[in-house]
Amino acid sequence: MKIPSKWKFSKKNQLKKNIFAHIVIMLFCLLAVFMVLSNLGNIWKNIRERQRDEEMIQNHQAIVDAKAKFRETAEAGGKIGIWGSEATGYPVVTMQLTSMKETFWQTEDLSACDDAEILFICKNSYTDEELEVLTKYSEAGMTLFFTRIPSQKELANSRLKELLGISAHIGRTKKLGIRFTEDMMFGTILENEQIFYMDSISLKQQTEVYAAALEDEDVKDEELTPMFWRYQKDGSYASVYVAAEKLMEESSGYALVSFLFTDLNTVYMYPVVNAYCFIVSGMPYIEAYDSDYLKEQYERGSMGDCPKTSGLTV
Repeated sequence: MKIPSKWKFSKKNQLKKNIFAHIVIMLFCLLAVFMVLSNLGNIWKNIRERQRDEEMIQNHQAIVDAKAKFRETAEAGGKIGIWGSEATGYPVVTMQLTSMKETFWQTEDLSACDDAEILFICKNSYTDEELEVLTKYSEAGMTLFFTRIPSQKELANSRLKELLGISAHIGRTKKLGIRFTEDMMFGTILENEQIFYMDSISLKQQTEVYAAALEDEDVKDEELTPMFWRYQKDGSYASVYVAAEKLMEESSGYALVSFLFTDLNTVYMYPVVNAYCFIVSGMPYIEAYDSDYLKEQYERGSMGDCPKTSGLTV
């Protein structure tokens, strides 16, 4: 039986149509792949921007929540306490906390400080009972800030030495200046030359020194007399900060109080209102970010723009 020529032509024609359709589909797929690859950078950029926006919103909400929690704590009695008022550093502590708009309270009764999270100690002497209470506070998670280094006579008390992380008292020697470490000065070592006398001490291994007194060139860096340090006995105790009286009676005392909060907490930086000069090197920033929180707290957005009705100037 012979197949008609017309049927043969129809079968060949159908095959050509199928091949053509497959070619078109393949070209369309290649075009789609090419378009996806060519826009892959933009797609990834959009994903990153969306993630950054979400992180920004989360960070902003974290700030708002932290502020609200702080206000609740302040209304309930505050989280920052000052015990005593006779130490030289007391005026500096109160003035700096006020400038930082931190809610705090002052008392002469140590037993009234049990609810504090941060306790500034502005006393010139301590009883054994008070040292026992302070040790319990530290073990319970309270951060202690001593505004003076005890004298040689006071350091005869082993409990006080243990609380502050002091291993030994060496004696009174001549100092040639003060060195602030890079941890305290945002990556830069700062030295201030001046002659003064103070008691030399040595610290335990669990301490981190932020400021030390400069001495003769033959004295090694690790042997310099500490003037400001942080001590943590072990993981079950909170940090204990100790500052020399000389630092707390000068303008450096304001920096020490501020450093305490930057060392303890995650720091968020916003535009400074009415600042004469404010420079941050290498600080990441965002463009034209506004929120109700910024307007409420600073009456301006992230770029410093403020409502026309505001009388604030920078």
